[in-house]
Amino acid sequence: MYVDLVKYLEDLEKTLGSESGTYKTHAQAFRDHPNLRAYLDHIGVIRLCTVDVNPYVDLIDITHRTDQGSLEILPHINDKGVRIYADPPIYVVGYRNPKGFGEVPLADWEDLMKDADLSQDVIRKVKWYLGAHRPVNYEDVPD
Repeated sequence: MYVDLVKYLEDLEKTLGSESGTYKTHAQAFRDHPNLRAYLDHIGVIRLCTVDVNPYVDLIDITHRTDQGSLEILPHINDKGVRIYADPPIYVVGYRNPKGFGEVPLADWEDLMKDADLSQDVIRKVKWYLGAHRPVNYEDVPD
């Protein structure tokens, strides 16, 4: 869910102070990225994001949403010590294998990322991760 970025920065300044490194770097990101938005994720973390970085993202966070078992990718860049995420910041590309171990990729995960104009670096990293974590069912494991 997107939240008001200006209000987020005001709250950050009020909570941490105007001399806080976090406040200063986030305020600078706001000045540097005119289309910056603030996204509140399902665990309560604010992610600064903009569609302007989608073609340039080169780093990813990989997480599992424990309540759903989904495999989430969060593409971002590091800009002056602040993570600036793609917009949208979270992409579901698969889920935990319910019949064993590994990850079951969504059939259209790559198309979703290409449609968002994400960089080939990110798509390549996700492809590598999914290849390294192919699903194996318990019934297929020899005794």
